[in-house]
Amino acid sequence: MPIMSCKYTLNNSGEGPQLLTTALKSLKERGQSVLLSATDCPISMEIGAKRAYRDRAFKHISHCNGRLRSSMRVLANAAFRSGCRINGLHIKHDCDTSDCELDSPECVIDLGHVLGAFSMIKTLCIDFTDLPSEKSLKSLGAMLSISRQLEDVTVSLRCVPGGYRLEKASIRTVDDLLCEGLSHGLKKVRLSGFPISQYGLVCILGNSFHTLQSLELTQIALRRGTWDLVIPWLRNNFSLSEVTIEELYQVDDDDLNEEGYLFEEFYFEPICAKGREEVKSALLHLR
Repeated sequence: MPIMSCKYTLNNSGEGPQLLTTALKSLKERGQSVLLSATDCPISMEIGAKRAYRDRAFKHISHCNGRLRSSMRVLANAAFRSGCRINGLHIKHDCDTSDCELDSPECVIDLGHVLGAFSMIKTLCIDFTDLPSEKSLKSLGAMLSISRQLEDVTVSLRCVPGGYRLEKASIRTVDDLLCEGLSHGLKKVRLSGFPISQYGLVCILGNSFHTLQSLELTQIALRRGTWDLVIPWLRNNFSLSEVTIEELYQVDDDDLNEEGYLFEEFYFEPICAKGREEVKSALLHLR
């Protein structure tokens, strides 16, 4: 049977979720942890499940075309019913490729009571091609608020650099998503492709003051003059063993109009360092 025909049959007969639930139950019986990955990006050749890690974790990749909510519900329901321990979650959403609007009902992760299946995850990756809509923001925030065991977090929104201007509300949007939702005690943080306030960035990283070991900031935009305050703060308050900082941007309230912020590149020598002494030296000579 052709691949696409198989996918259609499984999705519409209900056999797909049942097969996944059975597989997760089997993994639970063997004491294996699970990393789930859901995307609405159409990838025709990569379907099913495969081994991923030496620590006997298992990775399942669920693909759908413009139907992120459906994909997430399948994964969450299977995880909830199986009782299998979910160790990580990767959510990838691309409205451009999937030919849908960001606030489309099928682009909103609305999981209800089965959201609890992700309460023990340690690794979370949110990869959107744009800022989340208000509905998406609430659903992502709900997921962050119950995931109190997080250690490794990646948030990539890919709107910086993007269009010529950033929406006025974009900074508040990211602050609302990350400041209240992210837990304390993070060990690895990767932030990429979005604007944020100084307060928001300090809030996110400051909550993990004693635990943060690895930090990556790529294509992040702050208000003009703020990077000159944030970089010394990082250098003086953290003991990082790994750091990457590159392609930083800044916005200026004086350049704000009805179309949003005009952003420009913040010129500095990018750094990529490993080892506490190397990181300390790199941050010291930044600029």
